[in-house]
Amino acid sequence: MVASEYGVPYAKLFHKRLHITKNEQLRKHRGNYDAKFRLNEMCKQDINWWIDNIETSKKYVCVGNPEIIIRSDAFLTGWGGVYESQSTGGIGYSGLNTARSALSSFMTLNGHDSIGKHNLVKRFMRGIFQLRPSLPRYNFTWNVSDLLNYLDTLENNSLTLKQITLKCVSLLSLLTVQRLQSIHLLDIRNLEFSNDIVKIKIGDILKQTRPGKHLNEIVLNSFVNTNLCIVTCLKLYIKMTEKFRGKEKKFFVSFVALYKGVSKDTISRWMKTVLIAAGID
Repeated sequence: MVASEYGVPYAKLFHKRLHITKNEQLRKHRGNYDAKFRLNEMCKQDINWWIDNIETSKKYVCVGNPEIIIRSDAFLTGWGGVYESQSTGGIGYSGLNTARSALSSFMTLNGHDSIGKHNLVKRFMRGIFQLRPSLPRYNFTWNVSDLLNYLDTLENNSLTLKQITLKCVSLLSLLTVQRLQSIHLLDIRNLEFSNDIVKIKIGDILKQTRPGKHLNEIVLNSFVNTNLCIVTCLKLYIKMTEKFRGKEKKFFVSFVALYKGVSKDTISRWMKTVLIAAGID
């Protein structure tokens, strides 16, 4: 394999791992070339590549000048590619993997495998993952009881408009486990109170809405502790906002004049404010 690399393109990529494995096993078996061992999956893939390509491989003496030159560089803050005056900037594994999937949907190599399954592409993607891994945005959780204990200290009979607003947003987020988009789209006409429950409907299209599938009606029950009871808090919020709500149909309105419906970013900021007040970083 080593001797044939001058006549086989990409030969170095497919014999290096085998060479390393051979040296490791020779050290393990104290130089005994007759010792037996089991090849790992990566070595088997390399051997299969040689079996599939050795007879048809050829390397031109003169390859001519390339039509397109794309310069790229691997570094710890991303993967950049430059073509003439155009640059991709720095992107990581997730962005490149998306591009690979898109190309694989309509491009093949040698009329057989999709480009995403080619050994060179798979090796390339593994290297990118080591340099720029795609990791979860959040890798920690916080104790819900810390927030509930804080909300319990906000007694309903002494709340300002700002406090009852932040309290309702927090309780709804916890109890419904919905995206901020859903909380933002709440319409006061779609809340129905009956005995000790409140029914909430979302009529707008959500991020998770699919053909034939939409968010079901949300039913929330009352709670024995009125300071943490979502039904009590929502009724109080409606009562405190009805005098200046006017024709505004959005459930959550600003607690400063002009008292208009708020954006999703505002609700997000409210939620962060409550978490900070509860001692959650």
